[in-house]
Amino acid sequence: MKPYRVGVEATLQAFGGVRLASVPAPQAVEGEPPRGMVVLLRFPSLEAARAWHASPAYQALLPHRLASSSSRLHLIEGLPA
Repeated sequence: MKPYRVGVEATLQAFGGVRLASVPAPQAVEGEPPRGMVVLLRFPSLEAARAWHASPAYQALLPHRLASSSSRLHLIEGLPA
């Protein structure tokens, strides 16, 4: 997982992505909390998020994350500013 953690920030920048939060133990107010780490990223658009995920730089790191974690990735379109 270390190669992923070290390299992922640089892959975000090329697509306007920023990490807003990384929470190792999210607190649930209602319902069951997610297990483990929750990371919230922001991109300028859904297209930018998809392009980041499909990029060769991110795809090179992705096997490190998948080999060491069980995760889900969701894209959510935000409200207009």
